Amino acid sequence: MAVQAENMDQTGNISKTIRGGKVPVRDLAFFCRQMALVLHSDITVLEGVQILIEQTEHKLLQDALRDIYKDMEKGIPFSDALNKHRGTIFPIYMANMVVIGGKSGTSDEVFAQLADYYEKDNKVRQKVKSAAMYPAVLTVLMVGIIILLFVKILPMFNDVLHSMGGNMPALTQSMMYLSVFASRNFILILAVLIIIIACVVFYSKSSVGSLLLDKIKITAPLMRGVFTRIVTARFARSLAILLKSGVSLLSALEMMENLIDNSFVEEKFKNTREGLSQGKGLVDSLAQTGVFPPLFLRLVSVGERTGFLDEMMLKSADVFDEEVDGALERLTAFIEPAIIIVLSIVVGVILLSVMLPVISIMNAIG
Repeated sequence: MAVQAENMDQTGNISKTIRGGKVPVRDLAFFCRQMALVLHSDITVLEGVQILIEQTEHKLLQDALRDIYKDMEKGIPFSDALNKHRGTIFPIYMANMVVIGGKSGTSDEVFAQLADYYEKDNKVRQKVKSAAMYPAVLTVLMVGIIILLFVKILPMFNDVLHSMGGNMPALTQSMMYLSVFASRNFILILAVLIIIIACVVFYSKSSVGSLLLDKIKITAPLMRGVFTRIVTARFARSLAILLKSGVSLLSALEMMENLIDNSFVEEKFKNTREGLSQGKGLVDSLAQTGVFPPLFLRLVSVGERTGFLDEMMLKSADVFDEEVDGALERLTAFIEPAIIIVLSIVVGVILLSVMLPVISIMNAIG
């Protein structure tokens, strides 16, 4: 039975965001897995929700489950009770899938699929965070060392070199001027840096800034390999879940428009739906985005020809999940030595600026 996406949203709007809720992906995965077990057992849904209230640690999710439990006691169906928290606690995509499961009588399968989806999505997010941790620590250390050299070390050499007399090279003079300025205006410089960082963070959270940041993730040579694979795996897995639940392809794409978690790709994704509505094939429509890898497009083509697109999407999602690991390793393997090289160059220039006048003075004495 094909379920149209328009019926999924009681307000008449297609899903607006996957982030929608403030509940971490890890807790969403746990909730979906427990609900799948409840629906697959002899426990009633009402009893299952009561059990989940006791087991859930996240406060917002626990409060939402209490509200759902109260609504169900009043005779409101589980899917309708959950949909009251769509976009605030539960992602709209999840709420839509719960409605689909209720209409098709496959709620246990839907929750099991959602659990798999959020568990794998959480693993990918953790991999990205772990891969970014070491370069971030190196960057902080590099900045700290440079600040220490300019604020504390160079001013000491400045006094020594002036006491020894002689003309200092232009490089040394420039470094000394910078160090004196940095030491005398350290608080001002720190305040300016904090303001700049705050402005960048604020801008990145705006619609324009978010679009630019997401575009950089997809188009920058170093980052493209990682984020295109993440987007591809997320797209393939969510599409497979929708197709397995009986949703038509066009309706599935409508529900997934804001599911990719990348505003730049979501803008490109609109052309895919338009292409399909005009009679184009899925492969041609996806290829026009310029985002998805050629291997994925070939797998989609095979799935369309054989009539097993949902199964092919699941397999391709697993493939690109594994490729994320390799892409992250290649990215960190490039970033780490690059940071060390930059730090070495900066420290080398500072040491050279200090040693040049010392050498010239020693030559003059000799």
